[in-house]
Amino acid sequence: MKRKEETPLVSVIMPTYNRAAYIRDAIESVLAQTHTNHEIIIIDNFSQDETETIVAEYRKKHDNIVYRKFANNGVVAASRNAGMKVARGRYIAFLDSDDLWVPEKLEKQVRILEENPEVFLVYSRFYIKKESKVVGIGPKHQKLYRGAVFEKLFGSVNFIGCLTVMIRNDKKEKYYFNTDKKLIAFEDYEMWLRISRKHKVEYIDEPLAIYRMHRDNLSSNLRSYYEKNLYFMKLYENRVPRRLLLERYWKFYLHYCLLWLFRRTKDAVAGGWRRH
Repeated sequence: MKRKEETPLVSVIMPTYNRAAYIRDAIESVLAQTHTNHEIIIIDNFSQDETETIVAEYRKKHDNIVYRKFANNGVVAASRNAGMKVARGRYIAFLDSDDLWVPEKLEKQVRILEENPEVFLVYSRFYIKKESKVVGIGPKHQKLYRGAVFEKLFGSVNFIGCLTVMIRNDKKEKYYFNTDKKLIAFEDYEMWLRISRKHKVEYIDEPLAIYRMHRDNLSSNLRSYYEKNLYFMKLYENRVPRRLLLERYWKFYLHYCLLWLFRRTKDAVAGGWRRH
């Protein structure tokens, strides 16, 4: 059913590329929200599959879906920024076209931002789903923090999942994702740091989104992870106290070594199994 809102309260930014197998579910999860005053801005990196056709089907029925083609040159942050630049809502939320939201996600986050004007960003936990089964809750083994979280966030792994975030669309103080290709996979973390350095953050300690694991969104390149982490930390060498930087380096190397050992052990076990 078509409906027309004068001004949406929430703008949902959904970048996509060749996600015909997933985007229908993503759109449905937004349309099923208990908070209905929203727009869905889909930024398509010129998909070569049926993504555009699927979106066109929904646009015939729903006036609150905006569709734009945008060449992002392999940087999804650029697609998110393109969506943010045309967002009309007071608040902005992010959902990749292969992920999902639970129905109360927008309602609960809007309530927090409406009742707490000092809070700029609100996030939550999320389900981790593989095929049709929930296999965990993210961020794994991680405490969440509220208030002035910059030091906690910088000194740890990123505990703010992009698919769970809602921020204010402040016309006087705009935030955009960093489009540096060397920061791919770190661009959301980098923006949360900029926001948390100046503003208070809040969280909802329950899963409000669903991250879907599949072959296309998994990266196993440890070298790339190592190099991007080093590049990221060098960006902050002169921006944070030395103690914070040293703490970050220490935790990074420990985390990297544990990942390396896990991969080696996993490969060794798999090799032994194949020999038997």
